Amino acid sequence: MKRTIGCLAAALTLGAATASAQTVSIGTTRTGTLNNNMGVAIGTMLHRHGKIQTRVTPYSGTEQFVPLVNAGEADLAIPSATDAYFAYKGQEVYDKRPNQNLRAVATLFPLFLSVMVKDSSGIKGVPDLKGRTVSLGYTNHAQARRYFRGILASWGISESDLKGNTVPHVIAGVRDLMQGKTDATMFAVGVPKNAEIQAKVGTIRFLNANHSPEGIARLRKFVPTADVLQMKPKKGRIGIIEPTYLLAERYMVVTNAKVSDKVIYELAKLFYEKQKEFVAIVPIFRLYKPKQLSRDQGMPFHPGAEKFYREVGAWQKKS
Repeated sequence: MKRTIGCLAAALTLGAATASAQTVSIGTTRTGTLNNNMGVAIGTMLHRHGKIQTRVTPYSGTEQFVPLVNAGEADLAIPSATDAYFAYKGQEVYDKRPNQNLRAVATLFPLFLSVMVKDSSGIKGVPDLKGRTVSLGYTNHAQARRYFRGILASWGISESDLKGNTVPHVIAGVRDLMQGKTDATMFAVGVPKNAEIQAKVGTIRFLNANHSPEGIARLRKFVPTADVLQMKPKKGRIGIIEPTYLLAERYMVVTNAKVSDKVIYELAKLFYEKQKEFVAIVPIFRLYKPKQLSRDQGMPFHPGAEKFYREVGAWQKKS
């Protein structure tokens, strides 16, 4: 899968470079992350069905590429619902810098993630991380930092309780785990890179977030739109050794208000009508529900997307 995604990204970039038509640019997190894989899938589908040239550009974190979309320097991005909301409103890491040109295209599936450890480490729960060396900080990736702190907070602990190894982003955290520099790092469940990690370090385990009402309330101080949901073991579900409660937050596709209605209409239509093709590129796309693509997450929808959802009777946002 990793090689396939990489080849697709290269092909899309080459196609964009040689095309005379305007290129649709997609900002994502680092290569190898789920976010990047999703961006490549969107670019592939726009090129395949709309003959639209695309370019996928990886950055350290959403706080880098979401403002570029707002400024019109990128056309699409796939932040979490919380990150999109904070950016639009000008809150948290976007304090007093509202990104009012952002518009929603689609509300997708939940991202599931938690703290990852080697099963051989003997770490069975988040409280066991005390005194262990853990990747933390995520200095260039506010979204990851927010998730990590929320998971810790669900158990009533903070980064100050850990022996930390500061990293800029999640891929650096994973690299340190694979090199034996840390005992734990935060990462997403269900991404292709987990197979590479497990092949390097042995069986991996994702730790439980605290699913008690009190734990969820503490978590939501950092990630207001998140849920804590249980995932059960299943063949190919790497890191889920037993029923595990994970932080779950929906991804959103966002764009700039001035991006062509035609392009955004086409993308909304692809999500609605071509889910199986998206799944063939990145399997986790199976989790979104076409009838819920217009789910309101506190940001106005792009007119092109709204037009399509109204036409097919899938418009959920109140007028």
